[in-house]
Amino acid sequence: MRRSIVSLTTVLVILLVAAGTVFAAGQAEPAGEPDDIHIALSAPITGDWSEFGVNFQRSVTLAIEKLNAEGGILGRPVRLSVGDTKGNPQEAATLAQQWTSDPTVVAQIGAFSSSSSMASQPIYDSAGMVQLSPTASHTDYA
Repeated sequence: MRRSIVSLTTVLVILLVAAGTVFAAGQAEPAGEPDDIHIALSAPITGDWSEFGVNFQRSVTLAIEKLNAEGGILGRPVRLSVGDTKGNPQEAATLAQQWTSDPTVVAQIGAFSSSSSMASQPIYDSAGMVQLSPTASHTDYA
């Protein structure tokens, strides 16, 4: 279990550093808590794949708690918002629209499945938001 938390922590750091390049490029910080780094998680919290989605959420939450206990990222705490895709690509796309319309969200983890990740990817891409799915494995998902 410890190894998976450390690995997920590494993934989160990479994700947040990539998202942080938006700020380094001279864009203003989004509205909201100025010290928070706000990321979103899209996972099947309910539905047929809920067992995986709930564990996905727990893993990300543990990694963020670990990061925050160690001082956050560059001294900034990480804040997480969670959305339920229900394992449905249309729900994942709806969440993508929600996350990309929120100026405080700088990056997104998920969705859990390849089909949901692929359905939401064009929305994140057009908004210039980082999307990372550690579980999507379809060869066309890039």
